[in-house]
Amino acid sequence: VHLRTLDKKQTKISVFVLDDLVVQAFVMASGNVVAFDGILNLCPTDSRLAAVLGHEMTHRMLDHIREKISVSRIIQ
Repeated sequence: VHLRTLDKKQTKISVFVLDDLVVQAFVMASGNVVAFDGILNLCPTDSRLAAVLGHEMTHRMLDHIREKISVSRIIQ
């Protein structure tokens, strides 16, 4: 998937699906998205899955991961 970040840079995101019944999806510091089979089972339609993946990609677009890492370093 290709998307543009807030600073107008185009970036590539890969989506990985892990074989586990955990109901979770998240974006890694690398910007890639990880989803578990458990959350896929809760998405009976493509549009619901797109909403979950879009939510995680928005975290990447808004650089929330970098922000969380910076805050955690300040707290430590």
